[in-house]
Amino acid sequence: MPQPLFCVQSKQTLGVKMMAENKAIIEHNSNCKYILAKVRTGQGTNLAIVSKDLEWHADIASTYSRELKKQEQSLESVLGGGRLEINNVEKTIKTYGHSGSYGKAPLDLVEKVLKENFPDYKLDIR
Repeated sequence: MPQPLFCVQSKQTLGVKMMAENKAIIEHNSNCKYILAKVRTGQGTNLAIVSKDLEWHADIASTYSRELKKQEQSLESVLGGGRLEINNVEKTIKTYGHSGSYGKAPLDLVEKVLKENFPDYKLDIR
């Protein structure tokens, strides 16, 4: 069984005023559900792809919301969800499907966040 993987990657921003950064949080090295969330931070609003080994998309959202509150941030909305398959050996990420609770995530935004956080991975966004 593959070891769980926790990836939080975000690109660095240059400039005088620090802008909010988009994040990809993937807590597995397999195939699990994900959400695309809009997050309110002290610096503004950003996007986050959150993928955890939980049964429901709503469970991912509520768990992530609690984590954000500890950092004095908030989950503004969930834009959609689906399934995310990551292979760190082959450096591939595939997304597909939709969430029964939140619908299909906007694929252009999913691709944008993943490209920013995993620039050397091959993406298959559906």
